Amino acid sequence: MKLILLSAMALALAACASNPERLLVAPKPKTFEVPEELFNCPELKDWPNPKTLTDGQIARLLIKLTNNNRTCKLSNEAIRAYIRKQKDIIG
Repeated sequence: MKLILLSAMALALAACASNPERLLVAPKPKTFEVPEELFNCPELKDWPNPKTLTDGQIARLLIKLTNNNRTCKLSNEAIRAYIRKQKDIIG
């Protein structure tokens, strides 16, 4: 009788030991912010009067717009590069 009782207890203990509870840990989200200085897209605030524009004013306006566009494009490329770098760091 003792043998049967000891066998039952051994089986019960073996069953408990071989199936431990798993603790689930929720992953913490990893975030990052893009630095404010990377956002650099200049705006043209002083638009000339279209009724009195000369050819020279139109040329200067196109140069300003082209330079602003180039600055904004470089800013967007810097933001994309920063995001790629942060994604590599986070994994």
